[in-house]
Amino acid sequence: MIGMSLLCDPALLIADEPTTALDVTVQAQIIDVLRTMRAESRMAIVLVSHDLGVVAGLADRILVMYAGRVVESASAALLLRHAEHPYTAALLKCVPSLLGPRLERMASIPGSPPAAAGIEVGCAFAPRCPRAQPRCQTERPLLRKASGPPHQVACHYPLSA
Repeated sequence: MIGMSLLCDPALLIADEPTTALDVTVQAQIIDVLRTMRAESRMAIVLVSHDLGVVAGLADRILVMYAGRVVESASAALLLRHAEHPYTAALLKCVPSLLGPRLERMASIPGSPPAAAGIEVGCAFAPRCPRAQPRCQTERPLLRKASGPPHQVACHYPLSA
């Protein structure tokens, strides 16, 4: 499907989990094709993925979403080295390391995501957040400037605080 989409020479390609269930060698090939096509045709790519390893290999800018809302936005380089939102930090901890033997269990995010109907009040991540305070249950955090431009975070208690 990716190949057929690229034959149309699009100005924008939306790739929703394009490497899911593929082994790492094929994942790398798909990302390389997308990177090459982007460079040659000046095509913009919106990459939707839970795999931050895949995103890091292609993205210039990353928007992290939780329960349908943007919780963090920054350049890929900044976000990957200095996450401000607890959910982003938790996602980054879930990326397996290929450096040396695995001595510990892979990290996971405790709890369950909210129901698809959505959260009416408060922060959707609060039930799973180690930094949550009473304010998080009643007041939805707005996306605001974080550590440096153009870095934004929707959290009452970002990691830099």
